[in-house]
This record gives sequence, structure tokens and C-alpha cells, in this order.
Amino acid sequence: MNPPQSSTNKHFIGLDIGGTKILGVLVEAGSESGPLTFSELATATRPSVKGNQGVLDSALTVVSTLLDQADLPVNRIGGIGIGIPGAVNASTGVVYNAVNLGLEQLELRRELEDRLGVPVAVNNDVKIAAIGAAHDLGLDGSVVYLNIGTGMAACLVEDGEIFAGTTGVAGEIGHLPVDPDGVPCGCGQVGCLETIASGSAITRQWPSDATHPSDELLAEHLGGNPEATRIFRSFASGIAQAVRVIVLSYDPEMVILGGGMRKLGQPLSAEITAAFEEWGSASPFIASLNLGARLSILPHESNAGATGAALMAHRITTAHTPCES
Repeated sequence: MNPPQSSTNKHFIGLDIGGTKILGVLVEAGSESGPLTFSELATATRPSVKGNQGVLDSALTVVSTLLDQADLPVNRIGGIGIGIPGAVNASTGVVYNAVNLGLEQLELRRELEDRLGVPVAVNNDVKIAAIGAAHDLGLDGSVVYLNIGTGMAACLVEDGEIFAGTTGVAGEIGHLPVDPDGVPCGCGQVGCLETIASGSAITRQWPSDATHPSDELLAEHLGGNPEATRIFRSFASGIAQAVRVIVLSYDPEMVILGGGMRKLGQPLSAEITAAFEEWGSASPFIASLNLGARLSILPHESNAGATGAALMAHRITTAHTPCES
């Protein structure tokens, strides 16, 4: 059972825990009449730390930083929502097999509620970012969010509700093997999409001392480095393959490309579009899917993961809890 809270509390925290950093926002909910709106009062980031204790400590540090920035005590927070990689049992808040964070099992909800005395809701980071992205872009109907960050995963959102599947593993498209001669994946398989199209794939293929190897890869690609171009085009092709699988599986109205790698921007979009056009020229069936028209890239300034987590925190104050699987 969640700790008690004030029904008048309109302050919520959303944490987006990724493989490389944690982004947190503290928001104030707007009027209950009309569409839900948030006013952002504070933001904070911290590098992710692997392992159970590392994740807990860094999450608590971000919460503390947000409270200090907004000059609010923790008892003014109505709830905390958290998106985190891995398989998540949303009803219990237990995280399983978050390989990029070194987690096999973590009772994240219980641990944080015990420490903070505030209701906490936890779900997979891509599922949370999906509802945040749909909210930020004002999209209804059938939408799939494709996250390209440290790893790759997707989530279907139907009129604001997420589809989690029977065990919560729906959308783990990054672990779809596409190259039997490829490299081992952290999941234990070989040649998964994530080994081709993800931040970790770029880091592996383009060793660099740069803070963001993907930015260096892009600059080298644009500068005519043939090896950089080969890696960049393979990366874009992997994303295009993921979009094709999504459309063939779910037939959504829109696929939103999100995650840190989306910030490679127009050059990435151009390569993805080129892959669509090549496939379409060889297959009238693929051409009829209008893959390019269905793809939208999340704006750079969007913090969809943290926004979605704040939305989930808000929803645990009501009887409507669409994020639970």
C-alpha cells in the first residue's frame, strides 16, 4: 500500500533513469478542468551509477536536488514516478534484468517509499517516455514510441494507454536478432537490433575519447570519412528496420523516434528516409506502408521520459492507473 498523501497536493516528481544519466523534473499540475498541464519548477541530472545501491543513491540525490531547487519539503510531493530500463512489474514496482544498469532485481518502489514516505510508481522507461511523448506532441489514437538511447526499445500507446503485454516485455524490439553473424548482445543472443542501432552500438564501433562519440561519428561522416559513413548508415538502417517491424506489427498512425540518439537530427533522418525509399523502390507493398510519413522525431527540447514519469506520478493520485501492466 502506498503511503498516505494529501489530495490537494499538486506537486509531482518524474525521474527518467537511463543507462548513462538520471533526469528528474519537479512539476506543478494545472487545473483539473481540461487537458492536464504541468508547470516545470525544477530540473536536475546526475550520472547513472550501476548496481542496486548505486541506482537508489543517485535517484535519492536527484530528488533531493529537485526539492532544494524548488524550496519544497518532501511532504509537499504528491507522488514520484520513475521510468527505468528493464522488465518492470508495475503493480509491485520491482525491476528485473536492467542489464545496462547492472540490475537483476530491485524493489525500487518499496525502497524509495520507505526512505521518502511518498507514493512511488515505477514502470519501464520506454513505456513512460511513450506516454510523455504522446502528451508532449498532443497525439491521440495509435502511437508507437521508438527509443534509441543506450539501448533500443519501443512501446505502443493507444489513446494514452500503454500496451505492456502479458509479462511487460512487449516492445523490447532491440532484442530482435537480425544478424546471425553479428556480435553478442547483453541479453545473451547474437546480432540483435540493439547491437546495430543504439548508443552502445556506436560506442563499440567508434571508440572515442569524446564525451559523445555519436557526435564525433556524425562530424566524421559529414566530413567524408568512409568508415564513419559506413557505421552511421548501418546505424540508420537498423532504426529503419525497427520502424518497418513496428508498422508491420502494430500499424500505428505515428512512430515517434525518441531517446538521446534522435539528436543526431536531420542527417540521421535523411539516412532513415533513404533506407525507406530503397525498400519501397523494390517492393510496392513496403512503399504502400508510407513509412516516412509515419515517422516523427521528438523535438530536442522534449524531456518525454521525465514528463511521462510525472504523468504517472499524477495518475497514482487517482483511480485511473493506465501505466500498470
